[in-house]
Amino acid sequence: MFSLARGVTSFSITSYAHWSCIHLVCLHPEDQRCFSYALDITKKASEFSFRAHGSGEAGPSTCPSQATRNNSLVNCHADVWSRYPIVAAIKRNTLTSAGRCTPSITYGADRDHKQYPRHFADLIRTFERAKRKPTNHLLDDIQIRASSLLSLKDHGLHSDVSVFKFGQWFVELFCLIPIHIAITNSNRFIPLKDGVHSMEYEHSLLGADIGKITESLSFGWYESIFRSYMATTPVKVVTSMGEQSVGKSYALNHLVDTSFAGSAMRCTEGVWLSLTPTRDALIVSMDFEGVRSIERSAQEDTLLVLFNVAISNLVLFRNNFVFSRDIAGLFASFQSSSTFLDPGSNPNLFQSTLAIVIKDVVDSDKDEIVQEFQLKFRRIVQEEQEKNFITRMHAGRLHIIPWPVIESPQFYKSFGVLRRQLEGQHSTHGAAGVFLQTLKILMAKIKAATLNQFTPHLHLSENLASHRAQQLLSALPCALSHGFMTVEPELEPLKDMDTDKLIPSADSNAIFYLRNPDAPPNEEAQQKAQVLLELRSSLSSHSSIRQTIADTEWIKQLASHFQMLAQERIQHVRDWITNNISRFAEDNADIRSLQRAFQDRIVELQANIELCGSACASCGLVCVQGKRHDDFHDCGTSHNCIQNCEFDHGEEISYPCGLG
Repeated sequence: MFSLARGVTSFSITSYAHWSCIHLVCLHPEDQRCFSYALDITKKASEFSFRAHGSGEAGPSTCPSQATRNNSLVNCHADVWSRYPIVAAIKRNTLTSAGRCTPSITYGADRDHKQYPRHFADLIRTFERAKRKPTNHLLDDIQIRASSLLSLKDHGLHSDVSVFKFGQWFVELFCLIPIHIAITNSNRFIPLKDGVHSMEYEHSLLGADIGKITESLSFGWYESIFRSYMATTPVKVVTSMGEQSVGKSYALNHLVDTSFAGSAMRCTEGVWLSLTPTRDALIVSMDFEGVRSIERSAQEDTLLVLFNVAISNLVLFRNNFVFSRDIAGLFASFQSSSTFLDPGSNPNLFQSTLAIVIKDVVDSDKDEIVQEFQLKFRRIVQEEQEKNFITRMHAGRLHIIPWPVIESPQFYKSFGVLRRQLEGQHSTHGAAGVFLQTLKILMAKIKAATLNQFTPHLHLSENLASHRAQQLLSALPCALSHGFMTVEPELEPLKDMDTDKLIPSADSNAIFYLRNPDAPPNEEAQQKAQVLLELRSSLSSHSSIRQTIADTEWIKQLASHFQMLAQERIQHVRDWITNNISRFAEDNADIRSLQRAFQDRIVELQANIELCGSACASCGLVCVQGKRHDDFHDCGTSHNCIQNCEFDHGEEISYPCGLG
C-alpha cells in the first residue's frame, strides 16, 4: 500500500524518457518541494507497437534507433490543428495584412538544431495524410528554427515582428476566447454576468424586473466590441444545437473560425458566445448544450431551444442518425417552445433557417436518409397543423443536409453549403449596438418569466422601448443640469446608445439647478442659490460692464444670456432623446411618459434661471437672486458706486465715488 506524504496537495503520474519508465510526481507547497517516485509495474499489459521500417523516406525518422521522444512542445501543434480550423469556411477579418510577417517558431535548445525543421515538416505531412483537413499550404509557410539559449539571449529572435493596429489586435485576441453567457438549472434560465455564475449576483436579482436584469447583464470582453468598436456593423447569428457528443462545437468552429471547446464526452454547458468579424458583418456564434441529456429536464431543454431559435439566423442542428431515429422525440423541445412566444408579435425574432445536419452519411445512403427525414417532418406538420414549430419558429425554412464521414475529402468542403446559407440570410437584428440590447432583453425576459407566464402577448419591441425610456429617464436630470449622462465616477457624454457616437451640439459647460428629490428641503434653496451664483460668476465679462449702463438693461442682458445657455442645453438633450427613441413606436406608453417628463424638466430648468429684478435692499441696483427667493433682495455687489467721483477736488488725481 502506497501513501502520499502529509501536505501533498496535487500529484500526477507521468513517464520520463520512455513510456515504460513510470513516475509519480507530487507537489508539497508548504515546503516548496517536488517528490518523484519511480513505480515498478508488476503486472504489465501488452506493450507492442507497429512501426513502418524501410519506407524509403529520407531523414532520421526512418531509423528506429533514432526515433524522437518527448517532443510535446512540438507535437502539440498537431493537436491544435486537429481540434480547431486552419482554414475556416468564414474567416475572421480583423487584422490588416500589410503589417503581417511570415509566421515563425524558434525553439531554444542546446543540440540537434537541424532536426527541428525536419521533424516539424514530418508532423505536417502526417497530419495532412491522417486528417485530410484543408490547409491552403498555411502550415508549410511556418518557418521553423532552433538556436541555443545563449544565442537567443544575445541576439534575440532571427525574424521580423508583425505590426498591427492596437484595436484590431485586441479584437482578434478577444475573439479567440468564447464567453459563457447562460446556464439552465432547476427548470430556470440563468444568464451569467461576465461569464461567471455567482450566487451573490443571483441573490441581487431576486424580485428584479426585466429592466434591472437587463442593466445588470454584461458580456465581459465582448461588451466593448458590441457597444463601441463595431457598434454600427450589421449582425448575423449562427447557433449550434443537437444531441450530445455529435460534434456541435467542432462544426461551429470550422464554419465561423471560432474556438469553442469540444470533447467526445459532454463538454458544453448552457450557452457560450463568440464573435467572428468579417468584411460585411459581425457573425455572432452561440454554442448550445446538447438536448435530451440526462442532466437536463424537458423544461430546461425548452428554455434553451426558445432562446436559440428566437435569436438565431441559422440554427445548425446536428443529429446522429445511426443511433437516433426518433425525430418526433428529438424535436419535442422545439415544438414545446413554439407555444410560449408568438413569433408574429416579435417580428425581429424567430427569423432563422433550421439546418438539420445528419452526420456520418455515406454517399449511397444520402437520398434514403433525406426522404426518411422529410416523411417524418411531414407527419409532424400534418399533426400540429398551424402550430407546428417549422412554420411558427422558422417560417417554413428547413434544410436537411447529409454530412459526410469525418476525415473524408468531402467533410470540410460541405461547410461551403452552410456558408452560402448564412450569407443568403438577411441581417434581422440591425447593428451590433442594437443587437446587444435585444440579446440582453431577451435573456432577461426568459429569466424573469416562468414557462406558464409566457403568453402570445409578450412583445419584445415593447420591452426594448420601455427599457430605453427608463435609461433616458434616469439620466435626464443629469443631462439637463450638466450636459452629461453621468458625472460620477467619470463624465459620460450624451451618446447614441445604439452606436456609441456622440450627439453633436453647441452646448456649453454651464451647470443648471434641478430639484433633487433626495435632498433635504432646507438645503434646496441654498443649493439653488449657489448654482445661480456660479452661473453668474462664469460670466465675469458681463459683470464688468455693470454700472456702465442702466441696471435694468444690464439684468435684461444677463437674463437673455441665461436663456441662450438654457436653450442650447435643452436642444442638446432633445437631440439626445430623439436620436435614442427614433427606432421605437411613438405611441409606446413609456416613451410618452419620457416626453412628458422632459417637458416638465424644461419648465423647471427655465424657472430656476429667472432673476428677481426687484430693487436691492442696500442700494439702488436690482436684485440678481432667483425669482421667489426667501432672503432680502441683494444685487450681488459691494453696494458702492465703482465710477470715478464727479466732484471737482481741484487735483488731477481721480477718486472713486464709493457712495452706496
